[in-house]
Amino acid sequence: MGVSARFKIWVDAFNNSKWKNLGNEVAEGVGSKYTNFSLQHAMDKINFLPTLYLNREFLLSLSYKNPFLLRNTFLPQKYSYILLDKQQESTELSATNNN
Repeated sequence: MGVSARFKIWVDAFNNSKWKNLGNEVAEGVGSKYTNFSLQHAMDKINFLPTLYLNREFLLSLSYKNPFLLRNTFLPQKYSYILLDKQQESTELSATNNN
């Protein structure tokens, strides 16, 4: 089975799947779809696209856990504002001064 065949299987699986209800949704029918406010209603209304704020919050928490993971990827050297421990700073400074 080639790569394109496996890719087609996944595409077909995602295209044919339906999202599960999230909880308090009323069964569909005339005038009864959104009688109670639900998370599904909000997700349908705003199409549940991740916003820049959510992406920023995710990247900040990820960079807090591992600062070197994102520093070189997203930030050029002059914009790297990641705080380091004193021990890491002294190690980096000594390595920079030795070169």
